[in-house]
Amino acid sequence: MVKLNRKTLQLVIIELILLVGFTSNYISNNPNIIQKSNFNQQINSSSLVIKKMVSNQLMIHDPIKIINDENFTDYAFPGSGTENDPYRIEKLNITTSEDIGIYVGDVSVFFVIQQCYVSASIEGILVGAVRGNSQIINNICLENNYGIKVIYSNNSTVANNLCANNNEVGIKIEDCSNSTIANNTCADNKVGIRFEWGSDSLIDNNICINSDSYGIHLLTYYKSNMRITNNLCSSNAIGFYAEAVFHVLIAHNTFSFNHNGSNMFIRHSVIINNNCSQNFDYGMFLSDSSGNTLTYNHFIKNTNHGLYIGNNAEANLIHHNNFIGNNDDEIQAFDEEKSFLYKDNMWFDKSSREGNYWDDFQEKGSYEIEGPARSKDRFPLTEPVVFEGNIPPIPVTPEFTLQTLLLLFPCLISVFIILKRRKRKKEKE
Repeated sequence: MVKLNRKTLQLVIIELILLVGFTSNYISNNPNIIQKSNFNQQINSSSLVIKKMVSNQLMIHDPIKIINDENFTDYAFPGSGTENDPYRIEKLNITTSEDIGIYVGDVSVFFVIQQCYVSASIEGILVGAVRGNSQIINNICLENNYGIKVIYSNNSTVANNLCANNNEVGIKIEDCSNSTIANNTCADNKVGIRFEWGSDSLIDNNICINSDSYGIHLLTYYKSNMRITNNLCSSNAIGFYAEAVFHVLIAHNTFSFNHNGSNMFIRHSVIINNNCSQNFDYGMFLSDSSGNTLTYNHFIKNTNHGLYIGNNAEANLIHHNNFIGNNDDEIQAFDEEKSFLYKDNMWFDKSSREGNYWDDFQEKGSYEIEGPARSKDRFPLTEPVVFEGNIPPIPVTPEFTLQTLLLLFPCLISVFIILKRRKRKKEKE
């Protein structure tokens, strides 16, 4: 096995830094348009350099298929499969036309896949039905359909990987709990990171750029306790997209220079200290969302409204946010719907009698929110707010108990009787 020497490792690191650094330069030099062609050329150029380097420094290896614990020793991989001495699949160059580069499934031992370069027809690295603990770290996955996919495997870690030029998803985590997805760079994929059906996991400090659809896509179907923190999503169609999500902390992220900064269909969650600035449509779009707390977020110079609250969005608490220069200096937020079926969204904090900062507020009266709801920020702030470091607790979903049913039962009977009488009256007429 040929080992990566220190100089080559430094070159790989420098190349990755240049790739990420180009994103910042590209964004700063193109504040008004998204042009993906030049960006694609830069990523393709970086990918070519990386491939040339690793082809000479990593050991060329055939695709790997592990379907039981014994296969690790069959391949003579180092380690013993314990927590302190996991099996190690490392420092391999797997470039293949087969469907999967590295597959590990139905195992109960501890293992790590690290410092590998993988390019395959469908999945670069696929891990499934792992009952032990899996770590996928410091790998480069280029030009697959899915760079890294982990399914039905709890307690997994996917960290410090580069996943670029993949046709579908850079990193996909499906039906996993207690997972960590951190410090990855996903560039020029259809979707950067997709997490679906799982819960109780962390998505932290990732860079997702130049995705055709979403930088980060969260789809948990009402499962809970996700933390989306410290991520950078730029130059994507939508920076962050969350649907059917409950009980999530979304904090300290940057969703800027996308078409839409973030689209969310989310309930009983905390959205705090995020930067949704200079997007080419909305900074943040909420629909079918209720019971959320939005505070200390920054909505700055978005082409359309900084915050747009759409249909079926109720009982959201919105205060201590900064709205600066959105919607071509017109009204900077929109509240879609007002109905007796829904509770109003609240644009200020009742206890402190403080609302949001609006740079176009005339320092007299309330700030009127655009839209049929006719909402108002009754206590606009006169100076921009700064995050103070306190994250409020995630709201608890009201439980539907037997007592609630007993209280509602008389009302349901009354409605039934009224409808029955109306029907009889129509029949007589």
